[in-house]
Amino acid sequence: MMRIKNNEVLPIGTLVLLNNVKKDLIICSSVIKGGNITYEGLPYPYGYIDDRAIKEFNNKDIKEIHFYGYSNIDFQSYAKQMKLAIKKEDG
Repeated sequence: MMRIKNNEVLPIGTLVLLNNVKKDLIICSSVIKGGNITYEGLPYPYGYIDDRAIKEFNNKDIKEIHFYGYSNIDFQSYAKQMKLAIKKEDG
């Protein structure tokens, strides 16, 4: 079982378990909202069923990380840009 750091950016494809949720979600997108990294996830293994299946969450909602998605130089650059953007929003 892996825990998340507050400022960590998770790659697409990461499998997480949220607090108070019984099924794993697979991260399918990430953006910055209100100074936080906000993810959209889909139920694993089902994926997109309809718009109601999409769950929005951020790092504080994540209880466990079960699998890390693919990370390459492109993702590392993206993660760095997101962290810089959060610092700018924080002032």
